[in-house]
Amino acid sequence: MSKASKFGKSFLYLSVINIVALLISKLANADSVKNLDDRLALAVTVGLIGVSAVIESSSSTASGKQPASWRWLKGLLQIAIAGFPLGLGIHFFLKGRWLQTFGFLVLTLIALVLPLLIQFINKLRQKSQESIDPLVDQGMDAIATRIISKVKFLLWELSSFEQKYYESLVYNCRDYQTQGLDKDRTLKLQRVFVPLKIVSKEVVQVDPKMIQRVEGKAGNPKEKQIWDFLAAMKQYPALRHLAVLGAPGSGKTTLLRYLTLIYATKQQRRRHPQAPKLIPVLLSLRDVRQVIAEKQPPLAELITQQVQQQRQLQPLNPPPDWFAEKLTQKQCLVMLDGLDEVADPTQRQQVSRWVDRQMQAYPDTPFILTSRPFGYQSAQLQQGVTVLEVQPFNLQQVQRFIHSWYWQTEVMSRAGEDDLGVREEAKKQGDDLLKRIRKSSPLAAMAVNPLLLTMIATVHRRGSALPGKRVELYKEICQVLLEKRQRAKEMETRGHGDTETRRMDRSLSASQKQSVLQLLAIDLMQHNTRGFNLPEGITLIEQQLAGVAGSGTNPQEFFQQIKDVSGLLVEKELGVYEFAHLSFQEYLAAVEIKETNQEQLLIDNIDNPWWNETIRLYAAQTNASNLIRAVLVSSSPSVEVMALAYDCLEEGLIVDSEVRQQLEARLEVDLGDLGTDKFRLAANVLLSRRLNNLVRIEENVEIDLSYITCAEYQLFIDEMRQAGENRQPDHWQDYRFPPGDARKPITGVRGSDAEEFCEWLTQQHSALGFRYRLPTLAEVKEYSATEQQIGCWCNDGEIAGIEASWWQDWYSKLAEVTILNRNFDLNLDLNRDFNQNLYQDLERVLNQNLYQDLNLNLNRVLYKDLYRDLDRFLNQVLYRNLDRFLNRFLYRDFYQVLYRVLNQDLYRDLDRVLEKILYRVIYQNIHRNLYQVLDRDLNRKLKRYLYQVLYKKIEANEASDFLILYFPLLFFIVIYQLLSIVYQATSQDRKALEQINLSRQECEEISRKYQYKIDEIYPIYVHLVLQDERQAGRIPAWEGIRLVRELRIEN
Repeated sequence: MSKASKFGKSFLYLSVINIVALLISKLANADSVKNLDDRLALAVTVGLIGVSAVIESSSSTASGKQPASWRWLKGLLQIAIAGFPLGLGIHFFLKGRWLQTFGFLVLTLIALVLPLLIQFINKLRQKSQESIDPLVDQGMDAIATRIISKVKFLLWELSSFEQKYYESLVYNCRDYQTQGLDKDRTLKLQRVFVPLKIVSKEVVQVDPKMIQRVEGKAGNPKEKQIWDFLAAMKQYPALRHLAVLGAPGSGKTTLLRYLTLIYATKQQRRRHPQAPKLIPVLLSLRDVRQVIAEKQPPLAELITQQVQQQRQLQPLNPPPDWFAEKLTQKQCLVMLDGLDEVADPTQRQQVSRWVDRQMQAYPDTPFILTSRPFGYQSAQLQQGVTVLEVQPFNLQQVQRFIHSWYWQTEVMSRAGEDDLGVREEAKKQGDDLLKRIRKSSPLAAMAVNPLLLTMIATVHRRGSALPGKRVELYKEICQVLLEKRQRAKEMETRGHGDTETRRMDRSLSASQKQSVLQLLAIDLMQHNTRGFNLPEGITLIEQQLAGVAGSGTNPQEFFQQIKDVSGLLVEKELGVYEFAHLSFQEYLAAVEIKETNQEQLLIDNIDNPWWNETIRLYAAQTNASNLIRAVLVSSSPSVEVMALAYDCLEEGLIVDSEVRQQLEARLEVDLGDLGTDKFRLAANVLLSRRLNNLVRIEENVEIDLSYITCAEYQLFIDEMRQAGENRQPDHWQDYRFPPGDARKPITGVRGSDAEEFCEWLTQQHSALGFRYRLPTLAEVKEYSATEQQIGCWCNDGEIAGIEASWWQDWYSKLAEVTILNRNFDLNLDLNRDFNQNLYQDLERVLNQNLYQDLNLNLNRVLYKDLYRDLDRFLNQVLYRNLDRFLNRFLYRDFYQVLYRVLNQDLYRDLDRVLEKILYRVIYQNIHRNLYQVLDRDLNRKLKRYLYQVLYKKIEANEASDFLILYFPLLFFIVIYQLLSIVYQATSQDRKALEQINLSRQECEEISRKYQYKIDEIYPIYVHLVLQDERQAGRIPAWEGIRLVRELRIEN
């Protein structure tokens, strides 16, 4: 159809509509309908428009071509329907009803546009049906399938599968398991587990400050737990994939079992308030390695298979896709244990790549993988992984584990009985074991490993003596690692592994394996090394291994078995092996020397520190007399060699009586021979043995659990005196300790001297890279010493380690002998520079105040004897010891001033000044009551004290150096106190203020200044009184020294 014809048709259509509208308008103005109801007209119009829409919609959807008559009829109806509202609009326009006019004109527009809109919609629907309907059908099918799956899943949820799964996890993980140890009693994991310290080793794609923030959120930044990292996963996505590394027996598997148990019992929020709610999944990679290598199954499928195999009675049957759903929803905690236990390197790589793919498939799901360091290095994960390392136990963790272990062991051995008596017995045995561990450095070094600590506790409970017979412990551990643990591993492996290795394990006993390792150990000792490569090791053991297992035995397989199963050997780096702990190498070498009678090898190396522990372990198995004799006949034995001889005497299985007596006598005699080379050697032996037996409390920190002795401290005193410095305790009457006190703890040491002793000790051992310091207050409280009547200086200047009852007793005794009692602190440490200030104060007071304004009513006995004794002591005693308390500058001037004042000024003006001040100024101008107080209380009390303390001692020639020193200070305290009282009283008396021409504020300020002077002098006075009482033996000294050694870390 041409455009002209279309235009003509449209014009005709509109014209007819207008004609109809005019007719409708005319009809509406007729008299018969002039009262037309607006609402009825509106309803009719809307109804007609609706009819038009229905007609247009039905005609558009009808199939086939429509008849011409229907098309004409439909056109007429549309004209009528459009013309009707238009005509009514014209009608209302003529009536001047504008609202109605506008409404019906809008309806007219709708009537005209609606057919076109319906035609467009129908065509659009027709096109969409051809292309969209198939997709909609597919979507509806998928939704229906998903709904059915969800309904099934909900039904499985209602069937309590999750609860049954958790119950199964609890059954599998509730026991504390250590392969190879006795299983006559099974302990509850949750009761004996000690949280492990974990530190970050390597972080991939992580904010460098992240780990610091995790550390800061931990209760103790030095003791982060796995919960701190789990809680931070939400904020730091890189923490969702963790690799936890640790040495054999460090507790990696136990950690995962503990996590599984806590999550299965829903106690995670008790461990950390922000711990995420997760479903635990624990897989042993050793058990699933074959399936992974051969089939590479999806994680959800592998988990489902393992869950189905968890129990034989009432097997679990997970709902379809249950684990897949949970993994997708990020609700699982996937724990993969023992990458290093996949022995075959190819399989280990395959397993590692499979883990990478699972982490990539579930990037938001938390994963924790455990491994020994070398096992992980050879098959590292490629996904972004945060590498953590399990730290050894510190002493606090060792204590907690031993007490928990003994408690649960006692409960289980008594058929579950748990009362106060059971706990008391458990504590008693635990304390005994801790005491023995603390006394043995090798045992303490082994106790940081949870597996070895469990073995130590097991051996101790059986009654073996520790540590004197610690060779029995090493023997038991080797037995466990070489045989019992192997059997337990075999049972867990259920037939997996290399056939040749299993055959060799069954054919060789623990003793046969040990005999092979003994040859290896003694050769390593002779070459002063720990490490060896595989060809060297094969050459060393090949002949012995063939002798015990046959010529067809493969040495490489033997090493593989000892490394992977027994754990006695570790692969430190690729192709380089060593014993898991140096103690094992030393023990096995000592056993080989004993069995092959090679004692001369040890005698030849008696002065070689590399052999020291081997010598001790050898001595513990046999007669150690020849080793000690070799030291005694030496012309100039070193400190280390003498210390080794005393170790052999203490730990030796047998020592001939004459040898024992000779060595013990030599030590005691040499310790009493002060100032000689023999004394220095003996004291250094004591110090060396002390430093070799410090107890480890942190990775790089060790503490001494006893106090430095007088003999050890004398070494420091002597060296400092050679440099012109005095560091002996203040109450000593000489520069050396009293006879017989060599082994007693040094006491009465100043805090500054204790710090300087640590610095001196650090310089003596600077080549070892250690630093010695005083302990912190927290360290002293946590790791107490055996002596309770002695304290030690802390690095913050406090004294700690003394029971409160002893403090109170000493305080009371000191208060009894100090006049003008004040609150004083027993933690007194004089500043060596106080003498300069004291000299200035003494000179000013003596020259200005004492002989000008005041006098003390001393009787003739005091005048006569004090002058004589002061002169004698100032020339003899004070000259000898004053450099300890006051420097030479003070001695020179203080002596001259004190001498002059006491002779010329003090006694000459005694009565005149006393009368002037006490009677005229105080009595007449202030108050009679104040005078009475001063005369009755201060003056009389001072006289009585002087008579009891000073006169008698002077007359009996018993006045000590300290009394001569603190006596003048007492005068100054009294003088300052009197002046302070006088000026304070004067400030309240108007007449007195007028006479001395001072204001009230000025008097009060002067009074405060004198009181401040008292506060400065009084601690010095108390200190000197205390030293006098100590020297007389009436009050003990309590300030001792304990050491802390830490690794020096250079910036």
